[in-house]
Amino acid sequence: MRNFGPQSRPLQAAFVAACAILGSVAVLIAVPAASSVNSPDIGEARVSFGGHSARIVEQVSYRDGIERIADLALVDGHPIGAIDNPDVEAAWAIVDSVWPNSIRPNLVQLSIVSERPRGLVGVVHLGVNGGWILSLDRADLGDEVLVKETIVHEIAHVATLGPDSFAFGNDVPCGGVSIEIGCAAADSVMARFAERFWPDAVATGLSSDYVDEYAASGPHEDLAETFVAWVSGWPIGSSEVEAKFELLSTDPLLASLAATLELQLG
Repeated sequence: MRNFGPQSRPLQAAFVAACAILGSVAVLIAVPAASSVNSPDIGEARVSFGGHSARIVEQVSYRDGIERIADLALVDGHPIGAIDNPDVEAAWAIVDSVWPNSIRPNLVQLSIVSERPRGLVGVVHLGVNGGWILSLDRADLGDEVLVKETIVHEIAHVATLGPDSFAFGNDVPCGGVSIEIGCAAADSVMARFAERFWPDAVATGLSSDYVDEYAASGPHEDLAETFVAWVSGWPIGSSEVEAKFELLSTDPLLASLAATLELQLG
């Protein structure tokens, strides 16, 4: 999720700190039938099927103050039918220009929200069927650079916190590396990143070790913000950050996504 706040990066004085995927409490997902299943709470969003649109759109209720405006269901990362909402149309134009084709099937829904007072910019979380739902605040859609960097941040989460390499929650044994929100599979890029740069699961407190202030909030956010800095070419003069770039570049998926995003962001 992205929240407004002061940042340390000189060229992004108005940059909004990005975060997605916070928390580890089990959330109950209600389905139209009488049965129910547990799914990880991976953000401030809670997901449930809507009675009027079950099987198409997952209704998301957010933290207090965030209003859900509109949703766009996607199949293979593309809209179902015509878009008749101007906010959705504006948001989808940006998402469509950034989201790499190689991970299009991972994106199953785009939701538009509004928060008062302002705070949220964007968040991703897993849907009930394992695909990712991207939510964006309509108030920020006019700032294309901000929204694109937010999307890149969320793409990093999609690439590193998927069910094939990450388990949310802290109530089961972890055979990999434990971080605040769950367990990274052994030898995954998230596990290697956390082991090397967050060995005690806490920030070093040295600002030069991070690309911006928000990156110091946790290893998964540090990885995602570092990925944005790498892809966007932020000016970095820290050997620690350069070491993070190098580690991310050793992961085939992140390296491939970075190459695609560098071209698409121009």
